Amino acid sequence: ALHPGSKPRVAKMVKRKTGISSRVTATPTSELKNYRAVVTDFSGIAHDSLMCGIATVSVLIDIEKYQNLCPTLVDKAQIEIAYVVDDLNAFEESLITAVESDPLATARNSYVQSVLSQLGEKPGVNTKAAILTALNT
Repeated sequence: ALHPGSKPRVAKMVKRKTGISSRVTATPTSELKNYRAVVTDFSGIAHDSLMCGIATVSVLIDIEKYQNLCPTLVDKAQIEIAYVVDDLNAFEESLITAVESDPLATARNSYVQSVLSQLGEKPGVNTKAAILTALNT
């Protein structure tokens, strides 16, 4: 899956570089579960896909420049469980690793469990209170 705002040329480039030809599309968040990996940049969709247990290839080239233009929150724990690409030459290898072997799957599952345990309540049961509880700890 590609970030929902991806241009068609990005899908063509991914297909050409990796040889992965089926189901490389810009994808709404609601359909993430249908994919083994998500390719994104600085977007919150990275968090969504990680929380769904899906491998995430985060292309973070020039993140310092991006931070100057549009300050973002960076979750170090989230970065550690994503396949981070800071050089386009590493993109193909990162994507293939994420799709074929996914050695970060166990760490990603631990991250998800950690985030959920911080909510303090079951998801869907007074969710606003659960989120506020998580933010206050």
